[in-house]
Amino acid sequence: GRRTAVVTPRAKDDLTPLHDRAEPASAVTARLEAGVLATVRRCVDGWCRISGSGFDGWIEQQRLWGVYPDEKID
Repeated sequence: GRRTAVVTPRAKDDLTPLHDRAEPASAVTARLEAGVLATVRRCVDGWCRISGSGFDGWIEQQRLWGVYPDEKID
């Protein structure tokens, strides 16, 4: 099956950064609004690679609803 998750920013009106690598200092490729639905490709070390309509990158795992804390997905 396909694993999906919903983006949950710190505050309702915040945009959540999507990075090109699983590192906080890496380039931000997009900023996602609350409620964006994404396909989860992989999760490791507190980061998940997600994709959707017009975006693909890494997001902090704690910013996703639908993925357990520290869950690893290959």
